[in-house]
Amino acid sequence: KLGRLDEALRVIEQAIESNPWQASLYREKGKVLRASGRLQESLRFLEKALSHLKEITRDKGKLYYLYYDLVRLHLNHGSRRRAEDLVAEMRLSGLLADEDRREEIDRLLASDGRSHR
Repeated sequence: KLGRLDEALRVIEQAIESNPWQASLYREKGKVLRASGRLQESLRFLEKALSHLKEITRDKGKLYYLYYDLVRLHLNHGSRRRAEDLVAEMRLSGLLADEDRREEIDRLLASDGRSHR
């Protein structure tokens, strides 16, 4: 399984080099890192990716899903404070203007990250 995950990482990294604005690629890399058992690396990468994407895109949908993944990961791994800070950023940047998204994030916080997308 690890060989497949390593190959997936290689392909995703090449795709990111070609399409650095494609938020879904960053999310996929974070998922593959988690599946490989590299949780801390996944968290660091997704935090860096979020910072990068906030600079190059204003697509709130793409940013929302990256934030969502990070909030869930932090909740699942005992970093509730960081998860709440991320949700506060989401509110300030207008990512939770949509009622459905607000409710989804509220459910995620209430479940301590056990909700899955």
